Amino acid sequence: MEVDLAIDFDSKIFDRDSVHAVKMEKKTLSTSWIPLSTCTSGYAVGVRIGDKLHLHPIHAVVQLRPSQQHLKESELKKKNIATSSDGKTVVK
Repeated sequence: MEVDLAIDFDSKIFDRDSVHAVKMEKKTLSTSWIPLSTCTSGYAVGVRIGDKLHLHPIHAVVQLRPSQQHLKESELKKKNIATSSDGKTVVK
């Protein structure tokens, strides 16, 4: 599962001088699904509304982490471009 987040270029905390700022338009978060059989059962999330407590069992756990796919793609591009002995660039 992947979630794409747009990058807020107008934010006060955005680093416009960053090398990656020009290249990246979005940040991708990815995860692997953890089935119930590997999760510890017996956990629930509770929400208190007024004087009532609503419990909902947890069926799975998801942890989103930054995807490094953009780095893998740039490495492939670098591998496909080589320099010949006479200094000319050769695309494989």
